[in-house]
Amino acid sequence: MKHEEKLLYSFYQSELGVSIGRVEETIKAALLPSNLCFMFKLPDPTPVIEINRLAYSVNDKPIEYRHQLCVTRKYHYTVSGQFEDNVEF
Repeated sequence: MKHEEKLLYSFYQSELGVSIGRVEETIKAALLPSNLCFMFKLPDPTPVIEINRLAYSVNDKPIEYRHQLCVTRKYHYTVSGQFEDNVEF
């Protein structure tokens, strides 16, 4: 299947008719499993950031589960957000 979309959730919407309504993401420090250290020729243990994401449709049905292990020697994970003007605390 050839498609023009470069963003995954845009692809879900344009090609599959599925709109993502929300995501839940959990991030924690972990150690890369020994077999992956061996496979990627990394020291054992190697610290990583473990990211688990669950994306839900606008009808609140789970659509996507993503599990990532990120070696952070050269990369960093940044999260940013913006509050709406009418939000009260």
